[in-house]
Amino acid sequence: SDAQPEMAMLKNDSLIAMEAVFETLKKLDCHHTLLILDCCFAGKFRYADDSRMGRIGLSNMPLYPERFERYKREKAWQVLVSAGPHQTAADWLGQRQELANGIHSPFAEALLEALEGKAELHAMGKKQGDGVLTSQELFLYLWEKVERLTKDGHLGDKSQYPDLFPMANHQGGQFIFFDPNNKLNFANRVLRNPYQGLYPFGPAVSDLFFGRSAVVKELLERILHTNLLLVTAPSGSGKSSVIKAGLYPALRNWVDSDGEKNWADSELLVLRPGAAPWTGQLIEYSGDEPSLANHFNGLQPLLEKLDPARKQILLLDQYEELFTDGATNEEVLAFENNLVALFQSADENQLKIIITLRSDYEWLLEKSVFGQAFWKLDEFNQFLYRLRAMSISELREALLGPALAELYEFETEKLVETILAEVGYAPGALPMLSFLMSQYYEITNKDERVFTMNAYKELGGINGALSTYADRVYEALSADKQAIMEKLIIRMVKISDGNFLRRRVYVSEGAHFAYDRGRNFLNEFDYPGTQNDSVSEVLQILEQKQLILAGSDRIGHYYEPVHDALLQHWKTAKEWIAAFGIDNLNLQRQLWQDIIDSQQPESPNAANNAYSAEIEDDLKVDRSLTDNLSKNWAANPRLLQIIEQISYAAKPMMLKEKDAIIEEALPLISEEDRATFQNFWDDCYDKKKIPDLNS
Repeated sequence: SDAQPEMAMLKNDSLIAMEAVFETLKKLDCHHTLLILDCCFAGKFRYADDSRMGRIGLSNMPLYPERFERYKREKAWQVLVSAGPHQTAADWLGQRQELANGIHSPFAEALLEALEGKAELHAMGKKQGDGVLTSQELFLYLWEKVERLTKDGHLGDKSQYPDLFPMANHQGGQFIFFDPNNKLNFANRVLRNPYQGLYPFGPAVSDLFFGRSAVVKELLERILHTNLLLVTAPSGSGKSSVIKAGLYPALRNWVDSDGEKNWADSELLVLRPGAAPWTGQLIEYSGDEPSLANHFNGLQPLLEKLDPARKQILLLDQYEELFTDGATNEEVLAFENNLVALFQSADENQLKIIITLRSDYEWLLEKSVFGQAFWKLDEFNQFLYRLRAMSISELREALLGPALAELYEFETEKLVETILAEVGYAPGALPMLSFLMSQYYEITNKDERVFTMNAYKELGGINGALSTYADRVYEALSADKQAIMEKLIIRMVKISDGNFLRRRVYVSEGAHFAYDRGRNFLNEFDYPGTQNDSVSEVLQILEQKQLILAGSDRIGHYYEPVHDALLQHWKTAKEWIAAFGIDNLNLQRQLWQDIIDSQQPESPNAANNAYSAEIEDDLKVDRSLTDNLSKNWAANPRLLQIIEQISYAAKPMMLKEKDAIIEEALPLISEEDRATFQNFWDDCYDKKKIPDLNS
């Protein structure tokens, strides 16, 4: 057939218009229809159907009994074509005289092999399939095989790409065949929420990762031809998920021209820079499940782990933290020099290095030692990949794909459009969509498995879902624990370019912290009195409710918000931050950093700049308060400004809590001075002021 017979170069009465074929098929009203077209421009059949339906790549879904029944119950109207709408289709490969021997076209040859069972996909780590060949599996096999057969120049400089798409009557079924070499073998179903919430996707849930198939294909093409890949995008774009749940599984499943999966046994090492470049969380992925390697220095154990005989991928995730978490220039330089060495030896080590970076930090990487090692190379454009925002069609896949994977349906198309309209305008659309749907799943009937409009209204959309969920966690706490939760959340916030971002807060030291850093560890969540037990309880609750994450690196054990989106969309948290004050928040961060600095070993010339009291002053001074002043504030003109800020901010609290302060302080004061201290505070209270601390 041809798209339009009257436009064909070869005039032939046997040519049939694609519209005529489609209209004839509609009259048949078959429940399951699979049309196979092996002809030039076969992909144009998509335009014979005015519905222009797209498709969702359900490439390797476990075959549960419920899914098998659905494939049979729902209508399946699908078209499998040998070439795109503007591609010619090869009749044969080789010499024309070979046609007499009954040689098949590349598409037909691949189709026969697929139907013999070669198209059946196996779940990762399993040698046996489910015994069923779906049209989707046929398509995937045909795509790979036909592309390989036709890319050797028989069709000029273009390969031939088959396609699979639905027609208007398609309702979610599948045209299926049975594998002649394998019996029917249903998968054991484990009920799970198919949406990740604010957690990033990893290899273990790659079957639920949708919406980035085009991006993954582009990244795969690049990483196969280079040993370095830099992926940049704004926060909330899903950079980590694209690599861990998209590119890495795709690389493992990639088949070369000889039909071999050379990267099937590759190892993924994930290093996220911490508060110092030599720290970081090193995660080893063996197969699908992550195995956390605690107390690993980011690079030292990694250098020992590299195996030139094994294919390995190093993911430097959220690389911007190298520039934001307070590392010294000396530490950064040492870290980057090692990365340069890794990059220069990557080919011989079979190592591929992938970096994810917030796009607003590109300039810092460019001017860094590591960045200069590759930024000006001729192939730099091959290294750099700026991850684009998800289109509405990609968000649709991210919305519908996980639902179909777990056999859930949407009540109406209007509901789907409503969700997409709201998500499409939200910053960090993918994590917000995932969180929204994870909450939607929780309130949806698990037997009926239908997302309804009434339930969506009850949820309150994106902002409502996030705020309602977090507020529900907050409201379930006692009054004292609510106050603690507010303090903890504020501590886990940092400000960058006017945005609220998550911040790591360390609570216990790593195994080699004191040895490596030469200083005492400070727990930032160490509260006075008996509050620590309550703090631990609140942290545990927030972690269980997925509002915060716990992790470990060489510095120690830490907590941080699960995603920046939590701080940017949770109304109550934003009210807490506003009430606390942006200036106070910045001041709090600065003071904590100074406290950390005070634990550094004292420099040899510190005494020359000390603000401490001198022996000849004959003052009774608590040396623990003055010994580190030289390290914190040596010749720092901002000292008096900071003290003034603190005294001004503390004044209302100090006056309000006068009696409690006196009660706690009196036992620490010598008996002869207690009356003077009491009179001092009474005088302050009467005058509603406290003395000038700069005097």
